[in-house]
Amino acid sequence: MTRDVALLLLAAGVVTMPGVVVTMAAERGVDVTRALAAVTLESAWDAEAIGDEGDAVGLWQFHAGTWSWACEYTGHAEWGAPEMRRDAVASTVVALDMIAAGWGHLWTGWREREGT
Repeated sequence: MTRDVALLLLAAGVVTMPGVVVTMAAERGVDVTRALAAVTLESAWDAEAIGDEGDAVGLWQFHAGTWSWACEYTGHAEWGAPEMRRDAVASTVVALDMIAAGWGHLWTGWREREGT
């Protein structure tokens, strides 16, 4: 599922954000249960959440520097502006691409599901 498709489906009320995470995680071969738990632990599904004394924002709690790098790494440099961290769908694409590439340890919520 692309960001544009997800945004259309969300706007039409066809899916919810957890449904987007489930679909995108499954498409990437990412453990769906862990992905859902990670978002719950990171932001409680609040795309406006702020953590780490204001350094981490959004659904997946990206820091500005990590976000810019992650966008480049995953081929989404066009989303690299810090304010895009609050875009629930873009941050989900980037986070799940990062997790699929072995970077899950960047999220406390992912590590907690590993028991580490």
